[in-house]
Amino acid sequence: MTTQASIGHNTLFKRNDGAGAYTTLAEVTGVTPPNLSRDTVDATHMESPERYREFISGLRDGDEVSIEMNFVPGGAAMTALLADFHNDAAVGYKIVFPNAVEWTFSAFITSFNPEAPLDDKMTLAPTFKITGKPVLA
Repeated sequence: MTTQASIGHNTLFKRNDGAGAYTTLAEVTGVTPPNLSRDTVDATHMESPERYREFISGLRDGDEVSIEMNFVPGGAAMTALLADFHNDAAVGYKIVFPNAVEWTFSAFITSFNPEAPLDDKMTLAPTFKITGKPVLA
């Protein structure tokens, strides 16, 4: 069987403009999708079979998304993300993979990390905390 693996080139990171349309953020160089996790709750009791702990499923967490991008001070992407950081309401975002599969989620920006090194390109690496269920479609 031939592999279906591909590189991440042409993966897009998009931001909801508040009117329902998504705008692609320019100059994104890397995307780290959500790392979904689930809590477990210890439900062990005095008669648990053979003295083994028993667990039940707990709450799920969409975790975080991070991106890396070229930092363009005053650029449209930087301005929009900085406004999202200062906003207390969650914003809609989506990751669009090269095969057109989309991962949509609402999130708050929890960190906004620009860097301006002496001898390399300037970068920005914001982190987004997902609230609610991220939808992969």
